[in-house]
Amino acid sequence: MAEAHVVAVRERESVLARLDPQALINKAMETNAGIETMERLVALAKEVREIQAKEAWYEAMAQFQLRCPAIKKTASAKIQTRTGGSYTYRYAPLDEIMGAIQPVMGPLGLSVSWRSRVEPDKVIVSCRVSHTFGHHEESGEIAMPIVQGDGTGATPPQRVGIAATYAKRYALLGIIGMAPEDDDDAGLPTPMDAGRAEDQIPLPGQGIITEPQIKRFYAIARGTKPVAWTEDQIYDLLTSYKLNAVAEIPVAKYDAIIETLKKGPGAK
Repeated sequence: MAEAHVVAVRERESVLARLDPQALINKAMETNAGIETMERLVALAKEVREIQAKEAWYEAMAQFQLRCPAIKKTASAKIQTRTGGSYTYRYAPLDEIMGAIQPVMGPLGLSVSWRSRVEPDKVIVSCRVSHTFGHHEESGEIAMPIVQGDGTGATPPQRVGIAATYAKRYALLGIIGMAPEDDDDAGLPTPMDAGRAEDQIPLPGQGIITEPQIKRFYAIARGTKPVAWTEDQIYDLLTSYKLNAVAEIPVAKYDAIIETLKKGPGAK
């Protein structure tokens, strides 16, 4: 029953998306339609515009992911552990990510913005990707702690900026569905790379997907055409990967599961 309802909703949205509300309104005006009819047509026009905007957003994002060049991890950060040791990891700086995605997003009518707030011990950021037709989607909130006494000599405002930049990058990668790749041509980290202040915090939740990735999983599952995934089908998909819940998906398996998800229920 639930599956039949989803199909019916999709079919209705498809029909509405093909309507020309303004033509209907013009026709109603020509025939001196009553105020009640005009109000229904105006409401219908609003609904149609929203559906068309949503479809345009998803189409633009699909094109973006096809066209976007690989995002490379070109910088390194060194992390001191509590036991006195240290480790390094490579990452893609925010400005380089934006430099890679904006030339692709712009022609597709997409833009990026962030909303953030600062609390005493953390910065909370969400990333929004908007389309010129009016629809937008958000990453969900990413909370990044403001590290105190980290030995870097950063001032309080600088520590806030470090946390905010990290959260912005993390939220952005989540909403656009991109994962930076290792730069095969990169040499050893330079002192400038290792000292880059924006990323002196280890990646949280490394190994397991994050909240934005979970939201993207469900957005794809619910938006798959012509039939969306049911909860039972999602469970069967997860168990095929020996998982019990979406929140348990390892980062290493996420892309493969998403590709299966996009193919629709029953795909192998």
